[in-house]
Amino acid sequence: MSTKLIFAAIIIIAGICIISFFIWHYGFSIYEVRSKVDYSRFKDDSIVLIKVFPVNSFGSRIPLRNIEADFDIISGSESIDKIEKISGNELLIKILNQFGEVKISIDSQYSLAPQIISINIDNAVHFN
Repeated sequence: MSTKLIFAAIIIIAGICIISFFIWHYGFSIYEVRSKVDYSRFKDDSIVLIKVFPVNSFGSRIPLRNIEADFDIISGSESIDKIEKISGNELLIKILNQFGEVKISIDSQYSLAPQIISINIDNAVHFN
C-alpha cells in the first residue's frame, strides 16, 4: 500500500470517530428532563396523563432512550381518585369531580432540581 492510501484511511477513520463523538455527546446525551401534561388523550375528560422525557442539547427528544421518574403529590391529593404509574416515565391520574389544584413534583436522576407541575382542575378538566 502506498503512504497516500494509508494516510487517507487514517483521516477517514479519525473523521468518523470525531463525528461519532459529537453525535453521541450532543444528540444522545441527556441535557434536560421535560414533562408533558396531556388532557385530551382519553375519552374520559377526568383523566390526565403526565409523561417525562429526556432532551438533548438541541432541545429535542432523545431517540431510543427513556428515563425513570419519581412522582410525588405535593398538594391537592383530595382531588385525586386514582393514580397509576404506567411505565417508568408516565403517570396516569384520574381526577374526582370537583374543583381545585393538584401539584406534582417530578424528579429523576438527570434532573438538577425537582420539577413542579400544577394541574388546575377547573380550567383543564371538563366534566360531563
